[in-house]
Amino acid sequence: MNRVIPTVFADNEREFRNRFNRLIGIAKKIQIDLMDGKFVKVKSIRIEDIPNLRKYKIDFEVHLMVENPDRLLDVLVKKGFKKIIFHYEAIENVKEFVKEIQKKDAEAWIAVNPDTDMIGVLPFLQEIDGLLFMGHTPGFERLELENKVVENIKKVRKSMKGLKIQVDGGVNLDNIEKLAKIRVNYVNVGSSVANSSNPKEMLKELERRFDKAFP
Repeated sequence: MNRVIPTVFADNEREFRNRFNRLIGIAKKIQIDLMDGKFVKVKSIRIEDIPNLRKYKIDFEVHLMVENPDRLLDVLVKKGFKKIIFHYEAIENVKEFVKEIQKKDAEAWIAVNPDTDMIGVLPFLQEIDGLLFMGHTPGFERLELENKVVENIKKVRKSMKGLKIQVDGGVNLDNIEKLAKIRVNYVNVGSSVANSSNPKEMLKELERRFDKAFP
């Protein structure tokens, strides 16, 4: 089902190329993280450093950990991204941005942090294509999945049974089945795959466990 989506998380061009090349041959879906050093403390590569993604037979999504993500929309679509994930707190007019993304035939997803006030997000759940829960504070890797995130997912899933839900951050072999059982549709995996001695086999094992546990 390709529910496990590897992430290219990199703060320099060399690391980006290494991760990108390791994942390009083993995954059918890939997420690329963009960070501006303002919305989160870490700064990633520039959007200009991302190659033309249209030449690959892969579904690419972008996770925008940046302020004012609307200014990047045109170039992101031109690069070949089919799924745009942006943070609720990063833009003033959420509803308008969702519409603009969807007008360009891309999916519009909202990302929420562990401390995001979900009350503010509720009005948009009927309009977006999906909701991404950050498993921990954004902009970092190798942190644990926070328990309160799991509880927040359960609450949203109970009231929104048809909403697509994704988790990014802290996902590994030890907890991926737990996320599948509460009907998380997709998960992102970063260092656990990209830094594995055998990324292909690690991705296969994560997918196997996730698919087996999904109701």
